[in-house]
Parts: sequence; C-alpha cells; structure tokens
Amino acid sequence: MKTKKIIESDIHIALEKVRKSPYLDNYIFITTEPVNETVLEMAKKSYASTGVEIAILNCIGFIKHFLYLFYKIRMNFLDEYQKMVLKEPISAVSQELKEVFITLRKSSEQE
Repeated sequence: MKTKKIIESDIHIALEKVRKSPYLDNYIFITTEPVNETVLEMAKKSYASTGVEIAILNCIGFIKHFLYLFYKIRMNFLDEYQKMVLKEPISAVSQELKEVFITLRKSSEQE
C-alpha cells in the first residue's frame, strides 16, 4: 500500500520484478491517492507482454475486491476451517463452539 500516487516509474519497477520472478500471477498496487488514467492503461497493457496482471486499486476498490473474492471462495474457506475446528481435541475447541460453528455453517449454505 502506498500513501502516494502510483506513477509510471512504479509500473516499470513492477515489470522488472515480474520479469525476474516466474512465479507471479498478479502484481497489485493499493493506493490512497487518485490514479492517473495513463498509468492505469500502462498497467493494463503490460499483461500482453508479461502474462502477469498488474492492478492498481484505491483503498475502497481493494476492500471491494477482497470482499468479492472472499464471497466467491467462502465455501472453500468454510470447508477448510470446519476440518480444522472439528479435528481439534475438546480441550482446544469446546463442543459448544463446534455446534455453533456448524449452525452458522448451515445458515451460510442456505443463502
């Protein structure tokens, strides 16, 4: 996260990092400042040459993106969390807490 504007040189630095790492799928800037349209276009066009998405989000955009992502993968998260909760011995997670979790889980599946 940056408390300053994202500028073209930031995109160039990101592209260098992307080229050096074969394991990146995304590179995300989060900023508190308005984003220049030219810089946004530069980030979008870089995908064609790198195969890596460079995204620039403001703080509110990031929160929306994160909430949407969590919404999309919530069942995977709940599945994994349920496995962890249910396999814990009673001393670590009480039976009452397990029952409440299962109730909440059932409620989330009905939405």
